[in-house]
Amino acid sequence: MKRLFIATLAFACVCVAREYEPNELEISVHRKEVYGLARDYVVKTFNLEVEDEGNFNPVRFNSNGVWGNFDARIKELGNDRFEVQGWLDAKGHEKAKIRWAVHIRYGLVDPMAWRYMKIGEEVENEPEFLGWKFGDYYSLGYKAEYDPMFVKRTFR
Repeated sequence: MKRLFIATLAFACVCVAREYEPNELEISVHRKEVYGLARDYVVKTFNLEVEDEGNFNPVRFNSNGVWGNFDARIKELGNDRFEVQGWLDAKGHEKAKIRWAVHIRYGLVDPMAWRYMKIGEEVENEPEFLGWKFGDYYSLGYKAEYDPMFVKRTFR
């Protein structure tokens, strides 16, 4: 009886432990959240009063990991990294449209991950801002390059 229990438990663990594959809706919601985080980062960092801005449309632009449109978009770089691009018109700036870009790391968390965690364990998923561009200015070391494994998998 004990062997049967152990065999059943081992089989159940193999069947349940799966790789998380998000669907298109979950990815779309995540990309919208990433864009919002990057936009808020730019507005707070530069203390801007926004008068007009580009709106992000969370739909897949092409099969190479680009979401949005030409005005506001997200480029997937691999390893949970994204380059978010947009524009805004801020009070006090002489240019009508200021282009901005933020390099951010923000993963997509499995909504059912609670099944595989210990009691009291929490998943920390805080955004990590790796660099920015704002008009003609940019942060030191701003590099938004593709992850080699992502390139191998996506651009065969």
